[in-house]
Amino acid sequence: MNTLIIQLLLLAAITFATVLLLFPIAIKISPYLGLVDHPDFRKFHQNPIPPIGGLVIVSSLAIVSIFSPQLRSFILSQSVFIVTALFLTVIGVIDDRIGLSPRLRLVLQLACALAMTLNDVRLVSF
Repeated sequence: MNTLIIQLLLLAAITFATVLLLFPIAIKISPYLGLVDHPDFRKFHQNPIPPIGGLVIVSSLAIVSIFSPQLRSFILSQSVFIVTALFLTVIGVIDDRIGLSPRLRLVLQLACALAMTLNDVRLVSF
């Protein structure tokens, strides 16, 4: 098997393990950060839940990328993609914390999409 594929699979496994380690911690601290989604008429859940999945995944990728030369070089080569992905994560956290109007959220998401389009960011792996 290709060495790069093995390295990427190992990085994916380490990231997954990091997610599993961070989730219980994030669930415990999310109420103190005000990151709890309360049920209302638009939602299916009956109890308050912490909407922290994206934040935990992005944090895990950031932690693993610190120790991985492969991910570090990818991040440097794809800076527009990484910055817009982080910005989208921040938008999601702010929306979960204080709530953004749908219009403002859409405008910010479209700005991210426009930034990626203007910088010719493409997914060509599929």
